[in-house]
Amino acid sequence: GGYGDNETARAVRDHPIDIFIAKRRLHSDLKVMSGMSLGAETLGAEAARDAGVPYLAVLAFPRMDDRWPDESKRRFRELVDGAEETITLQNAAPDTNAKIAGAFKRRDAWLASHADEAVVVWDGEHSLVGRQVRSLRDELGEEEVWTVSPLELRT
Repeated sequence: GGYGDNETARAVRDHPIDIFIAKRRLHSDLKVMSGMSLGAETLGAEAARDAGVPYLAVLAFPRMDDRWPDESKRRFRELVDGAEETITLQNAAPDTNAKIAGAFKRRDAWLASHADEAVVVWDGEHSLVGRQVRSLRDELGEEEVWTVSPLELRT
């Protein structure tokens, strides 16, 4: 996903594969949407790919990966190229950190408004992710938001 291959990254990628395969059995038209940020979001796209489920790459802005390490950029490109569809929500890359944060916030809102369910990687601690989980539960319903804790996945 972008932070290198390790036990936690493998667990975060592999656990949703089972969820996606089970959901696909219930809903043959299942598609996964990923915001494609470095880390859990790219691991989610990898999980969809590995489960054989079509996925959409939803980019906050072009060249999201400009600041990333070369290996992460390569993996990102492969995932974007393998997506059923790529949606870029903003035409130009933001030029300040505040504008970058705003673009990601708009992307997250777009994802929430276009999803039926969500799988969120959250350790239960990070307050920003906690607010996103609460917002998704408000938007989609409590039972439509799955949280996956990387701490519980490690063996």
